[in-house]
Amino acid sequence: MGRPSRTAGAYVVLADGEPAAFLERGARTLLTFTAGGDGAWIDALASLVKDGRVRRIELSRIDGEPAGGSAFAEDLRTAGFVDGYRGLVLRGS
Repeated sequence: MGRPSRTAGAYVVLADGEPAAFLERGARTLLTFTAGGDGAWIDALASLVKDGRVRRIELSRIDGEPAGGSAFAEDLRTAGFVDGYRGLVLRGS
């Protein structure tokens, strides 16, 4: 993943009004920013699915590395993500 770009279907997650994470269109790649270093964005990311704005998030890469090996992987699992074939997955109910 290169740089975040303004694209239909992409989401920017804010933490205290600062960009913390960028979910690329298709919900497969995530890029975190300095404001997101503590993982404060994780609940907001999960709320995209829980509130019905996105049907499913299937993260294959976070900050250029496989999602399952990311420093945020355990916190994402705690928020409801599960290990899937391609990475970490959160599905709506």
